[in-house]
Amino acid sequence: MQVVNWQPKPNKLFKSIIDDANNIFSVDFANQLPVSSIILQPLLESKNDWNTVPDFMKYIPDEYLYSDHAIIFDSSAEAMCPIKEIKYWQSIEKACVQHNINPARVIYLSCNLLDKTQAQNKKVTFQVYTEIFWQNYCLKEWQLENNVDKAFESSVSRTIHKHKHKYFSSLNKNNQRPARSYLHYQLLQKGLTSCGLVSQNRVPQDQQKYFEFYVDDFNRELPLHIDHYSDTQGDNTGHGWIFDSTLFHITQESSQSLDHDKVLISEKFFKPIQNFTPQIVYGDPLVNRLYIVAQGFKTYSEYFDIALGAEWRTRADNIVKQTYNICRQLDNMTHAQRIDWKYKDEQTLKHNYSVFLKNQFNQAQRKDFLSTFKI
Repeated sequence: MQVVNWQPKPNKLFKSIIDDANNIFSVDFANQLPVSSIILQPLLESKNDWNTVPDFMKYIPDEYLYSDHAIIFDSSAEAMCPIKEIKYWQSIEKACVQHNINPARVIYLSCNLLDKTQAQNKKVTFQVYTEIFWQNYCLKEWQLENNVDKAFESSVSRTIHKHKHKYFSSLNKNNQRPARSYLHYQLLQKGLTSCGLVSQNRVPQDQQKYFEFYVDDFNRELPLHIDHYSDTQGDNTGHGWIFDSTLFHITQESSQSLDHDKVLISEKFFKPIQNFTPQIVYGDPLVNRLYIVAQGFKTYSEYFDIALGAEWRTRADNIVKQTYNICRQLDNMTHAQRIDWKYKDEQTLKHNYSVFLKNQFNQAQRKDFLSTFKI
């Protein structure tokens, strides 16, 4: 079976992809299907147009549209998801009927872990498959040490040499996420940015509606950039020194939303695991449960109280309170004692690194889906 390298008829809605470097998830997935397939990727800048275009399958050449190929809609990239799925899915349903396409041929790939349930609730007839895209990406890009003990000892050695006066890190390049900005404002108010590596861009004025404080006052203290990477957009791989220099991490997980319509797990969760750094996750309340139940990770309960509350402001306030208390404790420790504090739960740190290496969630989910797939 093969993933077909094809070109759609000219359109502004989607492009065809067969890119092993930038579409690791979808290409790897397609290669395991028992049938040949074509992959198309919605264009992020056109996501609103998908809800108004009555017929987009006309852009797929007939030789692929009317064939035995699976048609894969790849919305697995984090920024793609969600892409106003319900109306988008309705467009797919209508197009299948209009062109007499068997919906069993259509697979919608997503990294929004709520999509499978939402699709079942909406009774969509095509297939929705969800998986943590970033886990595959990180494992391929980072080339991790497979010997867990060796990787752990290397992390300890690096922190001994690089840790000085910064206790934690909390990174936010995306100023369109008001929940993240709120947490960083509270850290600033507590005076904690002086003992942490914190990145925060200026907050747009149109987000004032989310806050009781004045955005203009906050912006006078911004931006906070820890290096040239923190003043760039998107992911970067130059992050190791951050975790080597600090003792714990506040993970600004992408699933943190104000409307709770998505649960995404991004590379942000895996970076501290790679670096044996305990983390407290600021995200949707469901996220920690997914980490634990679905993937087999362990929480860092030796370091933090992860019962943060249901409302996003409450979760942020609890994280700031814990951060303040921990930093005060660390103030009274020697350098060696702080290193011991970071690695005190060696078992959990090693366990999570090992689970990440095994990639067990993706393998189990995919095996189950592929075993039942048929057209």
